[in-house]
Amino acid sequence: AVPTPCKIHLTEEHRKNAKSLLPQKVPVLMMSPAANWDMKCWPKEYFMELAEKLTAKEGLLPNAAICILGSPDQRDALLPL
Repeated sequence: AVPTPCKIHLTEEHRKNAKSLLPQKVPVLMMSPAANWDMKCWPKEYFMELAEKLTAKEGLLPNAAICILGSPDQRDALLPL
């Protein structure tokens, strides 16, 4: 099954910023592995394994770039990903 594309409504400024940060003409797998409560978080190793499987040659998004989403205060915790 192919994932349903997500539709996000952005301003022109947001589009320019995103274009400067994201690779062009390749799929991008976006993951948000953080949560407000630690009990809701999946282990980081699970996210890494999932990303590897999804972007593998035989995965749903072969050779896709990976974008990790989170808030500024989550940066240190997400940096290992």
